[in-house]
Amino acid sequence: MPDSIALRRTVARVAPSDSPFITVSEAGETCGRATDVPLCQEYLKQTASSRGFHRFCTETCSEFYVVTTQGDDIHTYATVNALRVLLGDIDTAQDATLLVYSLGYTYVPHKVEQGGVRANPDGSFDVIANQGFVSCEGTDLTQVVLHVEPAGDVEERERHVLKRGEGTCPVGVDP
Repeated sequence: MPDSIALRRTVARVAPSDSPFITVSEAGETCGRATDVPLCQEYLKQTASSRGFHRFCTETCSEFYVVTTQGDDIHTYATVNALRVLLGDIDTAQDATLLVYSLGYTYVPHKVEQGGVRANPDGSFDVIANQGFVSCEGTDLTQVVLHVEPAGDVEERERHVLKRGEGTCPVGVDP
């Protein structure tokens, strides 16, 4: 079991001294059981990944990855398969939503129509997530209901268009 876990987002560096990531969320005691905590924390600051899961692009592209500490060890999980290994059995709502997010779906829990998760009696989860975006004609924001098995298998059960894009696409936006 890791001492700490952090979800990070890659960012484009403007200057060489800029950090190549933003920590989106974290839990646990960073380097909690390391033999040299300050050294572990320094290595952790320098640990980054140039690739990840849930790639999205606006003006620049970003991806997400997970970093854990366990004793003196620091590990990165930058692919969906690596994340599945870290998560093991999907036995919490957080595991189910992180797995769904890693597959490229978005999750907005504070808007019931755009996000939610339900535990099922058989140990599986149903996750309401979104896919796509609305910016111009030819783009759609779609609600998707996904069934997540404890083994990590994800199956799409329902799909509904929430909103259709309208108007002319800006230069560089390819619906």
